[in-house]
Amino acid sequence: MNQVIIIGAGPAGAYLSLILSQRNIPVILIERRKSFDREFRGEILMPSGLEALRYLGIDEKLDQVSSHLPGHMKFFLNKKKIVEINLKEFLGAQPLKAISQVELLETLVRECQQHPCFKFYRGASVKSLIKKDNRVRGVHVLLDNGSKKEIYADLVIGADGRNSIVRRQCDLTPYEYNTPMDIVWCKLPKQEDWHGVSAYAGQGNLLIAYQTWDDQLQLGWVILKNQFKDLREQGIDAWVELMADHVDPVFGQHLRQNKSSMSNQFFLNSVSDCVERWSVPGAMVIGDAAHTMSPVGGQGLNIAMRDAIVSANYLVPIFKKDTLYLKDLDEAIKQIEVDRMKEVRPIQYKQSIPPKIILNQTLLGSLARRTIALLIKLPFVARVAGKNNNDFLYGKTKIELTV
Repeated sequence: MNQVIIIGAGPAGAYLSLILSQRNIPVILIERRKSFDREFRGEILMPSGLEALRYLGIDEKLDQVSSHLPGHMKFFLNKKKIVEINLKEFLGAQPLKAISQVELLETLVRECQQHPCFKFYRGASVKSLIKKDNRVRGVHVLLDNGSKKEIYADLVIGADGRNSIVRRQCDLTPYEYNTPMDIVWCKLPKQEDWHGVSAYAGQGNLLIAYQTWDDQLQLGWVILKNQFKDLREQGIDAWVELMADHVDPVFGQHLRQNKSSMSNQFFLNSVSDCVERWSVPGAMVIGDAAHTMSPVGGQGLNIAMRDAIVSANYLVPIFKKDTLYLKDLDEAIKQIEVDRMKEVRPIQYKQSIPPKIILNQTLLGSLARRTIALLIKLPFVARVAGKNNNDFLYGKTKIELTV
Protein backbone atom coordinates (compact mmCIF):
# COMPACT_ATOMS: atom_id res chain seq x y z
CA MET A 1 0.00 0.00 0.00
CA ASN A 2 1.33 3.43 -0.94
CA GLN A 3 2.06 5.46 2.16
CA VAL A 4 3.15 8.95 3.19
CA ILE A 5 5.06 9.81 6.38
CA ILE A 6 4.78 13.40 7.62
CA ILE A 7 7.18 14.50 10.34
CA GLY A 8 5.90 17.37 12.46
CA ALA A 9 2.28 18.10 13.42
CA GLY A 10 2.55 21.86 13.04
CA PRO A 11 0.31 23.83 10.68
CA ALA A 12 1.87 22.44 7.48
CA GLY A 13 2.06 18.82 8.65
CA ALA A 14 -1.36 18.61 10.32
CA TYR A 15 -3.07 20.43 7.46
CA LEU A 16 -1.55 18.22 4.75
CA SER A 17 -2.27 15.09 6.81
CA LEU A 18 -5.95 16.00 6.89
CA ILE A 19 -6.20 16.67 3.16
CA LEU A 20 -4.54 13.34 2.34
CA SER A 21 -6.50 11.29 4.89
CA GLN A 22 -9.78 12.84 3.71
CA ARG A 23 -8.92 11.38 0.30
CA ASN A 24 -8.15 7.94 1.70
CA ILE A 25 -4.39 8.18 1.20
CA PRO A 26 -2.53 6.35 4.02
CA VAL A 27 -0.72 8.88 6.20
CA ILE A 28 1.47 8.48 9.27
CA LEU A 29 1.96 11.72 11.20
CA ILE A 30 4.83 11.80 13.70
CA GLU A 31 5.06 14.51 16.36
CA ARG A 32 7.89 14.55 18.88
CA ARG A 33 5.99 16.46 21.57
CA LYS A 34 3.38 14.72 23.68
CA SER A 35 1.15 17.78 23.77
CA PHE A 36 0.44 20.87 21.69
CA ASP A 37 -0.01 22.79 24.93
CA ARG A 38 2.93 25.14 24.51
CA GLU A 39 3.55 28.70 23.43
CA PHE A 40 3.05 29.49 19.76
CA ARG A 41 3.90 32.84 18.23
CA GLY A 42 2.24 32.29 14.85
CA GLU A 43 -1.26 33.16 16.02
CA ILE A 44 -2.38 35.54 13.27
CA LEU A 45 -4.44 34.22 10.39
CA MET A 46 -4.35 36.45 7.34
CA PRO A 47 -7.19 36.31 4.79
CA SER A 48 -5.01 33.86 2.84
CA GLY A 49 -4.84 31.58 5.88
CA LEU A 50 -8.57 31.77 6.54
CA GLU A 51 -9.19 30.87 2.91
CA ALA A 52 -6.87 27.88 3.28
CA LEU A 53 -8.85 26.60 6.27
CA ARG A 54 -12.13 26.84 4.38
CA TYR A 55 -10.86 24.28 1.86
CA LEU A 56 -10.87 21.64 4.60
CA GLY A 57 -14.66 21.60 4.75
CA ILE A 58 -14.80 21.58 8.56
CA ASP A 59 -15.90 25.17 9.18
CA GLU A 60 -18.23 24.17 12.03
CA LYS A 61 -15.33 22.58 13.94
CA LEU A 62 -12.93 25.43 13.19
CA ASP A 63 -15.46 28.00 14.39
CA GLN A 64 -15.10 26.45 17.86
CA VAL A 65 -11.37 27.27 17.99
CA SER A 66 -10.77 30.19 20.37
CA SER A 67 -10.07 33.38 18.43
CA HIS A 68 -10.25 37.16 18.39
CA LEU A 69 -10.99 39.52 15.51
CA PRO A 70 -9.00 42.78 15.86
CA GLY A 71 -11.02 45.87 15.02
CA HIS A 72 -8.31 48.48 14.40
CA MET A 73 -4.64 48.74 13.54
CA LYS A 74 -2.69 51.76 14.78
CA PHE A 75 0.80 52.90 13.82
CA PHE A 76 2.85 55.18 16.08
CA LEU A 77 6.16 56.94 15.38
CA ASN A 78 8.07 58.46 18.26
CA LYS A 79 5.03 57.95 20.51
CA LYS A 80 2.66 59.82 18.18
CA LYS A 81 -0.11 58.10 16.24
CA ILE A 82 0.40 58.62 12.53
CA VAL A 83 -2.34 56.43 11.08
CA GLU A 84 -5.24 54.26 12.23
CA ILE A 85 -6.95 51.68 10.05
CA ASN A 86 -10.43 50.27 10.61
CA LEU A 87 -9.72 46.66 9.72
CA LYS A 88 -13.37 45.76 9.21
CA GLU A 89 -13.74 48.51 6.62
CA PHE A 90 -10.33 47.86 5.07
CA LEU A 91 -10.63 44.08 4.78
CA GLY A 92 -14.39 43.66 4.53
CA ALA A 93 -15.45 40.02 4.73
CA GLN A 94 -11.83 38.79 4.89
CA PRO A 95 -10.59 39.74 8.37
CA LEU A 96 -7.44 39.12 10.33
CA LYS A 97 -7.90 36.66 13.18
CA ALA A 98 -5.79 35.83 16.22
CA ILE A 99 -6.34 32.15 17.01
CA SER A 100 -5.25 29.52 19.49
CA GLN A 101 -2.81 27.46 17.47
CA VAL A 102 -2.96 24.76 20.17
CA GLU A 103 -6.69 24.31 19.59
CA LEU A 104 -6.29 24.57 15.83
CA LEU A 105 -3.75 21.75 15.69
CA GLU A 106 -5.77 19.55 18.03
CA THR A 107 -8.82 20.11 15.84
CA LEU A 108 -6.94 19.15 12.68
CA VAL A 109 -5.50 16.00 14.25
CA ARG A 110 -8.90 14.94 15.65
CA GLU A 111 -10.37 15.28 12.18
CA CYS A 112 -7.53 13.19 10.75
CA GLN A 113 -8.30 10.47 13.28
CA GLN A 114 -11.79 10.10 11.84
CA HIS A 115 -10.20 8.38 8.83
CA PRO A 116 -8.98 4.75 9.07
CA CYS A 117 -6.05 5.47 6.73
CA PHE A 118 -4.50 7.88 9.28
CA LYS A 119 -2.10 6.96 12.07
CA PHE A 120 -0.64 9.37 14.62
CA TYR A 121 2.48 8.84 16.72
CA ARG A 122 2.51 11.47 19.47
CA GLY A 123 5.63 11.89 21.59
CA ALA A 124 7.72 10.03 19.02
CA SER A 125 10.98 11.33 17.58
CA VAL A 126 12.52 10.52 14.23
CA LYS A 127 16.15 9.57 14.79
CA SER A 128 17.22 9.07 11.18
CA LEU A 129 16.00 8.50 7.67
CA ILE A 130 16.12 5.10 6.02
CA LYS A 131 18.00 5.37 2.73
CA LYS A 132 18.57 2.73 0.09
CA ASP A 133 19.64 2.94 -3.56
CA ASN A 134 19.96 6.75 -3.40
CA ARG A 135 16.39 7.10 -2.18
CA VAL A 136 14.71 7.87 1.14
CA ARG A 137 12.58 4.84 2.02
CA GLY A 138 11.32 5.62 5.51
CA VAL A 139 12.33 6.59 9.04
CA HIS A 140 13.79 5.18 12.25
CA VAL A 141 11.53 6.29 15.10
CA LEU A 142 11.84 6.24 18.89
CA LEU A 143 8.29 5.84 20.20
CA ASP A 144 6.81 7.34 23.33
CA ASN A 145 7.14 4.02 25.19
CA GLY A 146 10.87 3.85 24.48
CA SER A 147 10.67 1.21 21.75
CA LYS A 148 12.26 1.65 18.36
CA LYS A 149 10.43 1.25 15.08
CA GLU A 150 11.23 1.29 11.38
CA ILE A 151 8.48 2.76 9.23
CA TYR A 152 8.65 2.58 5.46
CA ALA A 153 6.90 4.85 2.98
CA ASP A 154 6.98 5.98 -0.61
CA LEU A 155 7.38 9.58 0.50
CA VAL A 156 8.73 11.22 3.67
CA ILE A 157 7.69 14.84 4.19
CA GLY A 158 9.57 17.02 6.66
CA ALA A 159 7.25 19.59 8.23
CA ASP A 160 9.40 19.67 11.34
CA GLY A 161 10.50 23.28 11.52
CA ARG A 162 13.73 25.18 11.15
CA ASN A 163 15.74 22.37 12.80
CA SER A 164 14.26 19.75 10.47
CA ILE A 165 15.93 16.34 10.50
CA VAL A 166 14.80 15.88 6.89
CA ARG A 167 16.46 19.13 5.87
CA ARG A 168 19.63 18.12 7.69
CA GLN A 169 19.92 14.47 6.63
CA CYS A 170 19.05 15.19 3.01
CA ASP A 171 21.65 17.99 2.86
CA LEU A 172 19.09 20.57 1.81
CA THR A 173 21.33 23.60 2.21
CA PRO A 174 19.59 26.89 3.05
CA TYR A 175 20.51 30.39 2.00
CA GLU A 176 19.76 33.16 4.50
CA TYR A 177 18.41 36.67 4.24
CA ASN A 178 20.13 39.21 6.46
CA THR A 179 17.76 39.80 9.37
CA PRO A 180 19.19 42.46 11.72
CA MET A 181 16.69 41.67 14.46
CA ASP A 182 15.58 39.31 17.17
CA ILE A 183 12.29 39.35 19.09
CA VAL A 184 11.34 39.06 22.73
CA TRP A 185 7.75 37.90 23.26
CA CYS A 186 5.61 38.11 26.37
CA LYS A 187 1.99 38.41 27.47
CA LEU A 188 0.30 40.69 29.97
CA PRO A 189 -3.26 41.75 30.86
CA LYS A 190 -4.78 44.00 28.25
CA GLN A 191 -6.13 47.48 28.77
CA GLU A 192 -9.92 47.61 29.07
CA ASP A 193 -10.24 49.90 26.05
CA TRP A 194 -7.73 47.99 23.89
CA HIS A 195 -8.99 47.04 20.44
CA GLY A 196 -6.89 45.43 17.76
CA VAL A 197 -3.21 45.86 16.91
CA SER A 198 -0.74 48.66 17.63
CA ALA A 199 2.79 49.10 16.31
CA TYR A 200 5.22 51.57 17.91
CA ALA A 201 8.38 52.58 16.05
CA GLY A 202 11.05 55.06 16.97
CA GLN A 203 14.76 55.45 17.70
CA GLY A 204 15.55 52.17 16.07
CA ASN A 205 13.02 50.21 18.11
CA LEU A 206 9.72 48.49 17.37
CA LEU A 207 7.02 47.15 19.68
CA ILE A 208 3.99 45.29 18.34
CA ALA A 209 1.03 44.60 20.63
CA TYR A 210 -2.19 42.80 19.81
CA GLN A 211 -5.11 41.25 21.66
CA THR A 212 -4.90 37.48 21.61
CA TRP A 213 -7.52 34.72 21.56
CA ASP A 214 -7.20 34.40 25.37
CA ASP A 215 -8.08 38.07 25.99
CA GLN A 216 -4.55 39.14 26.85
CA LEU A 217 -2.02 41.34 25.11
CA GLN A 218 0.74 39.66 23.13
CA LEU A 219 3.85 41.85 22.91
CA GLY A 220 6.58 41.44 20.35
CA TRP A 221 9.59 43.62 21.27
CA VAL A 222 11.85 43.79 18.21
CA ILE A 223 15.48 44.34 19.12
CA LEU A 224 18.75 44.51 17.25
CA LYS A 225 20.51 41.23 16.62
CA ASN A 226 22.58 40.00 19.59
CA GLN A 227 21.08 42.62 21.94
CA PHE A 228 19.12 40.17 24.08
CA LYS A 229 22.04 39.23 26.33
CA ASP A 230 22.41 42.85 27.43
CA LEU A 231 18.66 43.18 28.01
CA ARG A 232 18.55 40.03 30.11
CA GLU A 233 21.44 41.20 32.27
CA GLN A 234 19.70 44.52 32.92
CA GLY A 235 16.63 42.72 34.29
CA ILE A 236 12.91 42.98 33.57
CA ASP A 237 12.52 46.41 35.23
CA ALA A 238 14.97 47.98 32.80
CA TRP A 239 13.48 46.06 29.89
CA VAL A 240 9.93 47.23 30.68
CA GLU A 241 11.12 50.80 31.16
CA LEU A 242 12.79 50.69 27.75
CA MET A 243 9.57 49.48 26.13
CA ALA A 244 7.45 52.00 28.01
CA ASP A 245 9.72 54.79 26.83
CA HIS A 246 8.89 53.99 23.19
CA VAL A 247 5.08 53.92 23.37
CA ASP A 248 2.40 56.50 24.09
CA PRO A 249 2.15 57.63 27.74
CA VAL A 250 -1.09 55.74 28.51
CA PHE A 251 0.22 52.41 27.24
CA GLY A 252 3.59 53.10 28.84
CA GLN A 253 1.92 53.44 32.22
CA HIS A 254 0.00 50.21 31.60
CA LEU A 255 3.29 48.39 30.93
CA ARG A 256 4.84 49.69 34.12
CA GLN A 257 1.80 48.81 36.23
CA ASN A 258 1.59 45.27 34.87
CA LYS A 259 5.24 44.28 34.67
CA SER A 260 4.81 41.82 37.54
CA SER A 261 2.06 40.11 35.53
CA MET A 262 4.15 39.61 32.40
CA SER A 263 4.19 35.94 31.48
CA ASN A 264 5.46 33.55 28.84
CA GLN A 265 8.61 35.55 28.20
CA PHE A 266 10.32 34.03 25.22
CA PHE A 267 13.35 35.00 23.14
CA LEU A 268 13.14 34.23 19.43
CA ASN A 269 16.28 34.17 17.35
CA SER A 270 14.87 35.65 14.16
CA VAL A 271 15.83 33.74 11.04
CA SER A 272 14.78 34.08 7.43
CA ASP A 273 16.08 31.33 5.17
CA CYS A 274 15.06 28.99 2.39
CA VAL A 275 16.58 25.72 1.25
CA GLU A 276 18.09 25.81 -2.23
CA ARG A 277 16.11 22.70 -3.16
CA TRP A 278 13.10 21.24 -1.38
CA SER A 279 13.43 17.58 -2.21
CA VAL A 280 15.52 14.51 -2.91
CA PRO A 281 14.18 11.21 -4.29
CA GLY A 282 11.66 9.96 -1.72
CA ALA A 283 11.63 13.02 0.57
CA MET A 284 10.68 16.70 0.63
CA VAL A 285 10.25 19.58 3.07
CA ILE A 286 7.50 22.16 3.51
CA GLY A 287 6.69 24.94 5.97
CA ASP A 288 9.51 26.21 8.18
CA ALA A 289 11.56 23.14 7.27
CA ALA A 290 11.74 24.52 3.73
CA HIS A 291 11.69 28.24 4.50
CA THR A 292 11.93 29.77 7.94
CA MET A 293 9.88 32.95 7.68
CA SER A 294 10.77 36.21 9.38
CA PRO A 295 8.10 37.35 11.88
CA VAL A 296 7.53 40.46 9.72
CA GLY A 297 4.00 40.46 8.35
CA GLY A 298 2.84 37.39 10.28
CA GLN A 299 3.37 34.97 7.40
CA GLY A 300 4.57 31.70 8.95
CA LEU A 301 1.24 30.03 9.75
CA ASN A 302 -0.40 31.17 6.52
CA ILE A 303 2.45 30.27 4.17
CA ALA A 304 2.75 26.84 5.80
CA MET A 305 -0.86 25.94 5.03
CA ARG A 306 -0.51 27.23 1.48
CA ASP A 307 2.52 24.94 1.08
CA ALA A 308 0.27 22.07 2.13
CA ILE A 309 -2.42 22.98 -0.43
CA VAL A 310 0.02 23.06 -3.34
CA SER A 311 1.63 19.83 -2.12
CA ALA A 312 -1.77 18.13 -2.01
CA ASN A 313 -2.64 19.30 -5.52
CA TYR A 314 0.42 17.45 -6.85
CA LEU A 315 0.50 14.46 -4.53
CA VAL A 316 -3.14 13.34 -4.44
CA PRO A 317 -3.31 12.49 -8.19
CA ILE A 318 -0.03 10.54 -7.91
CA PHE A 319 -1.16 8.47 -4.91
CA LYS A 320 -4.68 7.87 -6.23
CA LYS A 321 -3.42 6.04 -9.30
CA ASP A 322 -3.66 2.24 -9.34
CA THR A 323 0.11 2.11 -9.82
CA LEU A 324 2.54 4.51 -8.19
CA TYR A 325 5.46 5.41 -10.42
CA LEU A 326 8.35 6.76 -8.38
CA LYS A 327 9.59 8.81 -11.33
CA ASP A 328 6.26 10.64 -11.43
CA LEU A 329 6.39 11.17 -7.66
CA ASP A 330 9.89 12.63 -7.79
CA GLU A 331 8.90 14.96 -10.60
CA ALA A 332 5.82 16.09 -8.64
CA ILE A 333 7.76 17.02 -5.51
CA LYS A 334 10.20 19.01 -7.63
CA GLN A 335 7.29 20.89 -9.15
CA ILE A 336 5.92 21.74 -5.69
CA GLU A 337 9.13 23.67 -5.05
CA VAL A 338 8.88 25.49 -8.37
CA ASP A 339 5.32 26.62 -7.65
CA ARG A 340 5.90 27.64 -4.05
CA MET A 341 9.06 29.62 -4.72
CA LYS A 342 6.95 31.98 -6.84
CA GLU A 343 5.42 33.15 -3.58
CA VAL A 344 8.00 32.40 -0.88
CA ARG A 345 10.95 34.19 -2.47
CA PRO A 346 9.24 37.59 -3.08
CA ILE A 347 7.53 37.57 0.32
CA GLN A 348 10.79 36.83 2.12
CA TYR A 349 12.41 39.67 0.20
CA LYS A 350 9.62 42.05 1.26
CA GLN A 351 9.97 40.86 4.85
CA SER A 352 13.66 41.76 4.81
CA ILE A 353 13.11 45.47 4.04
CA PRO A 354 11.15 47.00 7.00
CA PRO A 355 13.62 45.95 9.75
CA LYS A 356 16.48 47.63 7.92
CA ILE A 357 14.55 50.91 8.01
CA ILE A 358 12.88 50.68 11.41
CA LEU A 359 15.95 49.43 13.30
CA ASN A 360 18.43 51.73 11.60
CA GLN A 361 19.79 53.92 14.39
CA THR A 362 21.67 56.35 12.16
CA LEU A 363 20.49 59.82 11.16
CA LEU A 364 19.58 58.41 7.74
CA GLY A 365 17.29 55.86 9.40
CA SER A 366 15.59 58.58 11.45
CA LEU A 367 15.03 60.71 8.34
CA ALA A 368 13.65 57.73 6.43
CA ARG A 369 11.13 56.94 9.20
CA ARG A 370 10.00 60.57 9.45
CA THR A 371 9.60 60.81 5.67
CA ILE A 372 7.52 57.64 5.57
CA ALA A 373 5.37 58.94 8.44
CA LEU A 374 4.63 62.15 6.52
CA LEU A 375 3.95 60.41 3.22
CA ILE A 376 1.72 57.67 4.62
CA LYS A 377 -0.81 60.33 5.68
CA LEU A 378 -1.40 61.20 2.03
CA PRO A 379 -4.37 59.17 0.72
CA PHE A 380 -2.80 58.13 -2.59
CA VAL A 381 0.43 57.08 -0.87
CA ALA A 382 -1.55 55.04 1.67
CA ARG A 383 -3.40 53.31 -1.18
CA VAL A 384 -0.15 52.44 -2.96
CA ALA A 385 1.41 51.20 0.28
CA GLY A 386 -1.65 49.10 1.03
CA LYS A 387 -1.66 47.57 -2.42
CA ASN A 388 2.05 46.81 -2.17
CA ASN A 389 1.39 44.90 1.07
CA ASN A 390 -1.49 42.85 -0.32
CA ASP A 391 0.91 39.92 -0.68
CA PHE A 392 1.08 39.70 3.11
CA LEU A 393 -2.72 39.63 3.35
CA TYR A 394 -3.82 37.57 0.38
CA GLY A 395 -0.67 35.83 -0.83
CA LYS A 396 1.52 36.49 -3.82
CA THR A 397 -0.03 33.81 -6.02
CA LYS A 398 -3.57 32.48 -6.43
CA ILE A 399 -3.82 29.14 -4.64
CA GLU A 400 -6.82 26.82 -4.62
CA LEU A 401 -7.29 23.24 -3.50
CA THR A 402 -8.14 21.45 -6.75
CA VAL A 403 -8.13 17.78 -5.72
